[in-house]
Amino acid sequence: SGGGGGHGGRQQLQQPGGGGFGGAPRGMSTSAHESQGHRASRLRDARVKHDVRMTKETVRQELEAEHWLKKKILGAKTQAAERDSRKAVLLDDKVPVELQRCIRVGILGVPNAGKSQLTNTLVGSKVSAVSPKTNTTRTETLGAVTRGDAQLVLLDLPGVVGPEHYRNPMHRTKVSHAWAAAADCDFLLFIVDAHRQVMRPDPRIPNLLATAQDQLEALKHTDVSGVAMPPSVLVLNKVDLFEPKQMVHLKVLARQLAHIHPFEKLLPISAKKGKGTDALVEYFLSHAPLRPWDLDPNQSTDKSKIDQAIEVVRECVYNRLHQELPYNIVPIHDSWENYDNGDFRVEQLLMVDSVSMKQIVVGTRGSTVGQIGIRARAILEALFGRRVHLFLHVKIRKNNNSGRARSEGFAVY
Repeated sequence: SGGGGGHGGRQQLQQPGGGGFGGAPRGMSTSAHESQGHRASRLRDARVKHDVRMTKETVRQELEAEHWLKKKILGAKTQAAERDSRKAVLLDDKVPVELQRCIRVGILGVPNAGKSQLTNTLVGSKVSAVSPKTNTTRTETLGAVTRGDAQLVLLDLPGVVGPEHYRNPMHRTKVSHAWAAAADCDFLLFIVDAHRQVMRPDPRIPNLLATAQDQLEALKHTDVSGVAMPPSVLVLNKVDLFEPKQMVHLKVLARQLAHIHPFEKLLPISAKKGKGTDALVEYFLSHAPLRPWDLDPNQSTDKSKIDQAIEVVRECVYNRLHQELPYNIVPIHDSWENYDNGDFRVEQLLMVDSVSMKQIVVGTRGSTVGQIGIRARAILEALFGRRVHLFLHVKIRKNNNSGRARSEGFAVY
């Protein structure tokens, strides 16, 4: 099995050990010319050390640009200031249950519209995996923001498309579950990658908006119950990619989409940079009805730390591996240990279908899984605010020829 980098443990990207292999050959002084094997080992170790350093630096730069992490750091500073001034009081102590307000918002869109990125930004934490690949979100993910007496609960749903785009029965089930979860929300948020839609119009988007009302009213049995579909908001994402002279195209797109579906409000935002997201949160909180909060006010998600760690590793797998390979890898929790000094030790299994796939995931001398581990560890340390010793082991899934074990694993992830 291959291991991913962890502090104080076995490194998958091997660190230089100094020395070489057993010193100088017999009969040759240590000051003699370096042997070919010793030189090759030294250069190989130097390359590994360089790769580790470059990977860490790349991850550091990427994390600095993440808006969810900026909000997390800002929130931590605010809480520390409140504690220092002795004004810190638990939110649920401040707001009686009968006065609490809560609104559930379902986030809908075609694959790769930025749903998970928006969820992370609004919540101020990493609750959903984000990747350039389509269909990164496999199941609905819940995130929450609590301000004052109101709580906003966000459901990050898998990408929805029409039946003609279903790849297999599992894809059909996933889309059906997304529509069903959306029908039970108080509000819907339709998100569109505005820049991509202007540059390369996607016919799935107008089709989605045109059929949304019928889809939801069928689920709510509006013709019998009289309960109409939830009100909705249109969010045009990635507006930061538009040049000033291109903004006229954004306005044209907004008018076109607004004529397809009745929206209560339209907001241009940049989920990645956080532009316009505070106004979006305030809009939903202002519409929150009287209802007890779904989550503790100090929680940003209903996921456990184990589930969050799996989501982070899955994101790193998607971002490191290419084509269809990431969709065939399932991260499985193996063990979790809390050290006395506050550190976490986390072990996960990356389950694959074949020996050849395992060789690709492990990489030359463990370079690929090592890079996945380094990236995941950095994100987890930023997320949990403490050191994480992460170990990844690549294993071949048993009985994968029958398809049964593979389907059960994919149903979870």
